[in-house]
Amino acid sequence: MSQHSGMISNAKQRTSGSDPLGRYYTNNLASEILVEQLSLANPTRILDLGSGGGALSVAASQLWGSVEIVTVDIEDTVIPFSTSKQMTHRLHLKHDALDPELPHLIKKMGLVDVGVCNPPFTKPDWREGFGNLLEDAGLNDCVATHKDVTSDLLFLAQNLRVVRNAGHIGIIVPDGLITGKRYKKLRKKLVESHCINSVVKLPRNAFAKTDAQAFILTLVKNGASNGNIELKEMFYNGIVSAPIYVNPEDAVERLDFSFNLIKRSAELAGQTLSSLNPKIYRGKISSAERRLMPTPAFHISDFPEFKSESFNIPTKFNIKNSLLNPPSYLTTVPGDILLARVGRNLDKKICYVRQGEALITDCIFLIRVQKEFSQKVYQALSSIKGRHWIRSAARGVSALHIAKSDLLNFPLDLNEYK
Repeated sequence: MSQHSGMISNAKQRTSGSDPLGRYYTNNLASEILVEQLSLANPTRILDLGSGGGALSVAASQLWGSVEIVTVDIEDTVIPFSTSKQMTHRLHLKHDALDPELPHLIKKMGLVDVGVCNPPFTKPDWREGFGNLLEDAGLNDCVATHKDVTSDLLFLAQNLRVVRNAGHIGIIVPDGLITGKRYKKLRKKLVESHCINSVVKLPRNAFAKTDAQAFILTLVKNGASNGNIELKEMFYNGIVSAPIYVNPEDAVERLDFSFNLIKRSAELAGQTLSSLNPKIYRGKISSAERRLMPTPAFHISDFPEFKSESFNIPTKFNIKNSLLNPPSYLTTVPGDILLARVGRNLDKKICYVRQGEALITDCIFLIRVQKEFSQKVYQALSSIKGRHWIRSAARGVSALHIAKSDLLNFPLDLNEYK
């Protein structure tokens, strides 16, 4: 997520902690892991689009020695002298990395074997050349509207335009491209048209000043598929997990390691939350409406300190009779399970309602199952394993959110709980 491109000044940043151009800076471990995922033995020329501080270029030069490296950025790429002196074959273009004419400039230098890229995580204001850029890369039908066109998608498209056939691309992308429903068509296109070698989930400390979730995606342009796709996870200490492999159909659904690993656990368990025919409701009161109500609605800030025990709803949430007339209000009853739908720590925002009633905001899910199962479902959700599943199933670059459809796939082994 680091580098930038000469992006439009009005680009909307999707996460906090970045600089004004949406850049986050890659740490050495993430850079090294990215280039190690690229299986090309002896590339001649490497392109680093939106090179920023040059972390990926440095890692590439350390792996491949005297390879020619072309960096492109709207600003000068500043690489420390101690490392830049090792990069004897480096050319920097001070240029907009998303210029539709850039491939013509690059190809004058010769074929590009490898593209490495850590783009800004922004939503740029649309401009005319972006359509040509996406069309040339074969990605123009992968998004519904211009609003879904993000900088990382454009950088991926530009790499596909510039890198030679059978060349390798390693790019850092945000959570949305890997797990988001709106980018399912994109994943399908990549799976069908290119060979995805690996996807590595990065830890949330992989970039300075942010805990944004990101992934390393590596592929071979127009390469024949190897069948199953390798998924891995990099931990906070830089160690990378053993891989798991997913088929193309599962890859289109989601390409992240944690979700697919836990999905296998659910298949082994043989039962999911959906098998209990639960009622899962999303609260209907917005934060703005909550502030105007005479009786407060239960919000994510009202969850008790996380602990595995039942919860009495405080009397301040007791609903005045005058509020009960509109049929659209959703109120808790004893035995309900409340779970935060959004938030950084949504896996810790879980409670079992023992007594009391309350209206709930639209940031909360209410889960209602048959009484004989409610305690067991709560114990499963609030267990260490359950919380890990929730966090893995949630989506989001910085703040997380979980979907009702994901909750229905929560694995259950009711025999584990009393």
